[in-house]
Amino acid sequence: MAHSIYSFSGSHRWFECPASVRMSKGYPEQSNPAAERGTAAHALGEFVLRLGFNINDLLGEVFNSIPVDHKMIDDVSVYTSYVNQQVVKYGVRPLLEQRVVMTSLGRDDVFGTSDCNFLVPSQGIIEVADYKNGYGIVEVKDNPQTIGYAIAALDTFDMWDKVHTVKNTIIQPNGNHVDGPVRNALYPISVMREWQEKYRRAVALADDKHQKPHAGEWCFYCPAQANCRARIEHHLTIAYTDVPFEEMSIGELEVIYREIGSTRVFLEKVEERIFNLALKGRKLDGFKIDKSYGRASCKDEKALVDDAQKFGVMSDQLYRQTLKSKTDLKRVLPDSLVNKHFVSPEPGKKLVPLHDNSPAIRITAASDAFAGFKIEG
Repeated sequence: MAHSIYSFSGSHRWFECPASVRMSKGYPEQSNPAAERGTAAHALGEFVLRLGFNINDLLGEVFNSIPVDHKMIDDVSVYTSYVNQQVVKYGVRPLLEQRVVMTSLGRDDVFGTSDCNFLVPSQGIIEVADYKNGYGIVEVKDNPQTIGYAIAALDTFDMWDKVHTVKNTIIQPNGNHVDGPVRNALYPISVMREWQEKYRRAVALADDKHQKPHAGEWCFYCPAQANCRARIEHHLTIAYTDVPFEEMSIGELEVIYREIGSTRVFLEKVEERIFNLALKGRKLDGFKIDKSYGRASCKDEKALVDDAQKFGVMSDQLYRQTLKSKTDLKRVLPDSLVNKHFVSPEPGKKLVPLHDNSPAIRITAASDAFAGFKIEG
């Protein structure tokens, strides 16, 4: 399926850095295990909603080469349950995995595939629901991706004069957000007109070959980040200090800390690009291509077991059994029995964004909160 270079999923990036559209041309589409699992979860959700299957009956079935497990069923059920609730509320069927085009820009190359659309002119509303399988928290308010889908849906189905409200929804079962896994934002049609103009300006800037790249947190998923001078200078500027490390201020450390994740991704991109250049024959000073040995795998386990038995070695001597996790065992055993035999470690500590819905823990004593106060006797 063709993808627009003005993808709605990447709109946050090219709104901030229009040059990234031009710079990303020619880079192959890349994926990772988390993204592949997300694709499988989307396919499972579409399959259930289109054909009316009980999602629990699909345990072990394969989507996008990934078997459906209990975790995927639990996650996707949040999405399918919400969509089915909206079917009852609106009295219309959803449009699933629908290609929508922002034709109001006077072109046909700004498009995307929306997970789920509800067109309800009788109630003066359209809803765009987007399923997110990942753990990185996605905000729904002023989200340019879902807003882009909404504008394109209004264009594609000629709904501008038929509705007065757009509802955007993020369904994210793994995003530990303070507002829960299902989050909504409502917009009057006048706000959609304002965003339509924002898109028009952003696309025009992206077409301007004189635009210079501008680095920031939006570079995280940019295909061209390993070949971007602005990105390299951005990291060097953040990491640079002319004072000893122990004399750096808390504010300076916080700035660097916020960039650790994106810096790690950037360095991995650089490593990948250098390695690919070496594979193509590019000579690199001080480096060479060498063999990398992976773990050997058995071609035919049954044949191995049969041959081993001829030598008097039984199959139980060839396998190392591992106990399932506590969560998996609770699906087949009573909770009380599992809890009797499992001991959970004491929780550690980690830094999370303030919008995470897990409660903060107290580090200092409660009495410290009253330091400096004088109590009159």
